[in-house]
Amino acid sequence: MSAFDDVVRAAALGTGNRPLSASALPSGIAEAIGQAQGAELVLRAAGAYATVQRAVLASPDAGCVELPPASQTPMVGPELADLLRRMVADGQHPAVVRRALEHVASRGRTLPAPLLHAVAGHMPVGERCVVDLLDERQRAVFAHIGGWEGSIRQAEARLAPLEPAMWDQGDGDQRVAYIERLRLTDPAAARRLLADGAWLKMPARHRRRILAALRAGLEAADEDLLEARLDDRAHSVREQAAALLGLLPDSAFVARAQALAVEHLSVTQRGWRRPRIELRPPELTEELIRDQYRDRPPGRSMELHLVRDMVSRVPTWRWADLIGISAVALAKAPVHCGEETVSLFDDIVRAALHWRDRALANALIDSHRRDFPHEIITLLDPPHQAILLRRRAAESGWAGVLHHRRALPAELPAAMSVLLAKILAGTWQRHSRQGLDYLVSDSVDLLSGRCADEAVGEVLAILESARDPLASDTMVDTIITSLELRRELLEIITRETP
Repeated sequence: MSAFDDVVRAAALGTGNRPLSASALPSGIAEAIGQAQGAELVLRAAGAYATVQRAVLASPDAGCVELPPASQTPMVGPELADLLRRMVADGQHPAVVRRALEHVASRGRTLPAPLLHAVAGHMPVGERCVVDLLDERQRAVFAHIGGWEGSIRQAEARLAPLEPAMWDQGDGDQRVAYIERLRLTDPAAARRLLADGAWLKMPARHRRRILAALRAGLEAADEDLLEARLDDRAHSVREQAAALLGLLPDSAFVARAQALAVEHLSVTQRGWRRPRIELRPPELTEELIRDQYRDRPPGRSMELHLVRDMVSRVPTWRWADLIGISAVALAKAPVHCGEETVSLFDDIVRAALHWRDRALANALIDSHRRDFPHEIITLLDPPHQAILLRRRAAESGWAGVLHHRRALPAELPAAMSVLLAKILAGTWQRHSRQGLDYLVSDSVDLLSGRCADEAVGEVLAILESARDPLASDTMVDTIITSLELRRELLEIITRETP
């Protein structure tokens, strides 16, 4: 047993159970720790051993990274560089920083290296607007910074020429990347590459990604390939095939859902009274399993679950021809299923989203006050978007409005920018602002990051007029400061634009 083992045992068991003597230690250690006894001796001995260990650690071999030559991309102007430095130093305005970086990239400029690294540290790791500013040399540097490797690889793949050898000789990821890029420019050529079926020997994760790439330019000519994948050996691939077939309204896949609806839903017209809708739940068959009808969630009968799944697959504009009433009427009417009465409203909402049915979405908003999925706002016309947002604000305050934030566009229309500012200003004036600080980041992203250029001044005026001059509020101050920076950015862009 070594002297260091004696130190470890004394520390673990206590000096009362395992005494340690200075005479048992190497002379160099004993001299370094001086006169000490008991627990103090153990602590000093451990520290001395740690110092010795650090002193003798071998250094790893240092390698030399060969970097490409620096590009001659012109630097950003001093005004914008100074604005970026101030925003990064403040640390609260990534949405406006993103706007500034997108402008820099659009003008074919870049940032000085110190500023570029400061901005990269301010933004989320792998942020696209940062990667787009990097030249070949900078990408080589960032590839060695933790967390940026994946984004750099993606950027290199986007910039590399589309070489057929990637499909013939590449590994699984390279072949998938080739199909994904080819599908964006020539869907038919990508489909021809898959016709020989050699790709079916690839692992399931690659087969699923190849099918997912077919969403770009999806057309009826893809149906046979996708229909065959309903029999794939991997569940994830079968699910992907069903998801894409469900986007082709004239596919056999959708026709089977329509036939199921006709067979199990019947409507009886009763003069001026509301029609009676009867539902005869289907049974789960091998054919339905093949079409990827989902497993039953807890607490729901399998039969009703199959009906709800079927309803969301039927093209919304075909209900009148199939069963004699429109999708709106089916959503609003009670549906009789044996002794039970159910509503298919939520299922029609999902179908409206699936088929991007704007008229149906507007009608559903008019007919009900309820908590719609946040994506529904993408289908609504501007007046109905305003109706939905005002309802959400009345029901849940500003947090309810932010419920729809992920579905709103990156560039808000001017009218929506002003509407959101008015809703937030009204929230400030009607309710206590306490407890809203956790919403600052999302609110800044929405109101200053996505605000229409032409509405920045009006939005800022609305929020400033609602500000309490006698009180300081983190959320209010941060949003207004961010909008002021956005206005300054727009002024710089205007001066730089010929």
